[in-house]
Amino acid sequence: MLVGIRPTIGRISRYGVIPITADHDTAGPMTRTVMDAAILFGVLESPAPDPNDPATTTCTPPAGRDYTTSLKADALRARESASLARSTTIASH
Repeated sequence: MLVGIRPTIGRISRYGVIPITADHDTAGPMTRTVMDAAILFGVLESPAPDPNDPATTTCTPPAGRDYTTSLKADALRARESASLARSTTIASH
């Protein structure tokens, strides 16, 4: 599985990123698990605004930059089951 997060502009500094368009491009984590993505997202986010990227003044990070506290272990369980059921149905026809 591949998990990616495209953060809100200003959440992670764009300094050093070569953008296609400055209004939309932003860096974000790509990992193998949702937990790893949440951890890396907190690591990539600076505790203070980056003076090289004014957009970082618009987003205040959560306490300790810890996004893992927002994760719910069973949040997507029903969605995964629905996708599997649909695939099984299609394959059996």
